[in-house]
Amino acid sequence: MGIEAFGNEREAMQEVSWKKILLGSLVPALTLGCSHTLTLGSKASSEDWQKVNHRLQGKKMEVVLRDGRRIRADSVKVSPETIMWWQTRSRNQQSAQPGEVAVICYRNRLRGALEGAGLGLVAGAAVLAYVGASEAGEVTCSGFICMGGPVAGAIIGALIGAPVGMVGGLTIGMVEGSRICVQFTSDERAPSP
Repeated sequence: MGIEAFGNEREAMQEVSWKKILLGSLVPALTLGCSHTLTLGSKASSEDWQKVNHRLQGKKMEVVLRDGRRIRADSVKVSPETIMWWQTRSRNQQSAQPGEVAVICYRNRLRGALEGAGLGLVAGAAVLAYVGASEAGEVTCSGFICMGGPVAGAIIGALIGAPVGMVGGLTIGMVEGSRICVQFTSDERAPSP
């Protein structure tokens, strides 16, 4: 009897630890949001530079120089010869060559909200489907209808978790925003704007 009780306690602890691992990995994934990187190299066409300028227009950004300095900018204009930005606080214009700038990043809140809603929907459905399946009792059938059991618990959990996760993900995604970066490189890789 003592060995059986120890085995049940051990199973209960393993079940709780799996729940903690699942929740512990999904929640940080939602809070970190998504990041997208566009690459401009020395062989990028003038159209690629124009596309990037269009994407950067009207956005508050962070310019990261290769020496490690980080500068907040209200506006940035890029070209193969020079990258110009206007600093947020001082409104001073500064410039550097593309080889001196590592990356320019900004946040898109609408894209973050959409990505967060999608990730939240999937995560919420998965977590509550798992919880519903693991907490479900035995299957009881009455005529043609069977109620309970892991399958029904998973379905009900997913139906509840999907909208809850979607609302949570949408909120987190809107606050965090989707991080979009333009990386400057001198290698021969194809550009990705």
